[in-house]
Amino acid sequence: MQDFASAAMVRLLVRAMAAHGLVPPPPPPGADGLAASHVPLAYKRSVVEAVLHQGGLGTLLQLAQRVDLLAGDPVHRALLGATGVPELMARWQRLEQYVHSRHQVSTTASAPGTLALRHHARPGVREAPHPTESLAVLGALLGASQALGVRGLQVEIGTSGTADRRLEPAAGRLCHRPRRTARAAGPTGCAGVNGPLDLVLGTSHQHSAHTTCPAAPAHHPPV
Repeated sequence: MQDFASAAMVRLLVRAMAAHGLVPPPPPPGADGLAASHVPLAYKRSVVEAVLHQGGLGTLLQLAQRVDLLAGDPVHRALLGATGVPELMARWQRLEQYVHSRHQVSTTASAPGTLALRHHARPGVREAPHPTESLAVLGALLGASQALGVRGLQVEIGTSGTADRRLEPAAGRLCHRPRRTARAAGPTGCAGVNGPLDLVLGTSHQHSAHTTCPAAPAHHPPV
């Protein structure tokens, strides 16, 4: 039986690829193409792979933030109708249920200005999301948060409750703490991270740990 994914995320990535001069894979066969509510999971993953091949992890994070390219889409209206990040997360989670997503984002802890999130498989789903799929989801949440007026966002990612990598959302940079050595990323790996990702989302004044960040791809300006 063929697995499916939400078409909205795929529409976002495909439009962002075109806007940034990248070449997306041909749309899946069928009359609806990307206009349907679902696309084959294999096609979604082929789009992610195309972004990685042509730009890398930083570019994937950048492109996934381009929620402005979904303007007019029901998903865009639903997400940006939120009054803040907590309501945005609640709307995102309802959308996951609506499209029968195989994976979900759960809030594991919250405090003023900070959310701890986990992107993982739903109960009964055996396959965890690929780390790069989690990165794309994270980018979309960041882009929607910024569109709501949230500024100074910082994100740390890791596994098993340990956030060991810092993201600079605006620059599309994936940064590594000097105290850890990350393995090279494979075609569906995210700098040595495997399985469900733990995410800590907060504003810049709450995180002060030093990080060293590689430059973002020069041919893809920050969004």
